[in-house]
Amino acid sequence: MINLNVLAEKYLGINYDGKIKIMEYYNENCYSLVKRSRRYKIKPNDNWCACFTSVMAHKAGLSVDQFPYEVSVGEQVKIARERGTFTQNAEHTKEGDLIIFNWNGGAWPDHVGIVKTINKGIVTSIEGNHNKTVGYRNLALNSPFIVGFIKL
Repeated sequence: MINLNVLAEKYLGINYDGKIKIMEYYNENCYSLVKRSRRYKIKPNDNWCACFTSVMAHKAGLSVDQFPYEVSVGEQVKIARERGTFTQNAEHTKEGDLIIFNWNGGAWPDHVGIVKTINKGIVTSIEGNHNKTVGYRNLALNSPFIVGFIKL
């Protein structure tokens, strides 16, 4: 299996056209992998972090049983909880797992990234829809904004 980070790093700093290509890839290749009642074709003005992780997973060859394909972070978490792959414990989290954030403090998580490294209490992630591009984020593991992780 190709590491999601290796794929994601190829998209660092993409422009608007790059974002549109990711969305088109999702609509053509990942849309059909989503539970039928949840299928939604992503549009240019939508948040696209979950779309980005789904596209990276598809390009890495992950099956629908291995990855929670979705454009909604909350739905990705819901699927992972049902499968027993969601955890709030970073202890066994590894490179390539998903990191889940909640920036607005509501009940529904609102952002997802791919874990690049965890080192000395700091997690570095690669995220789509980070400042309108793909970028890195460094955050303390004990940050109140981190909801948990999805093990892949």
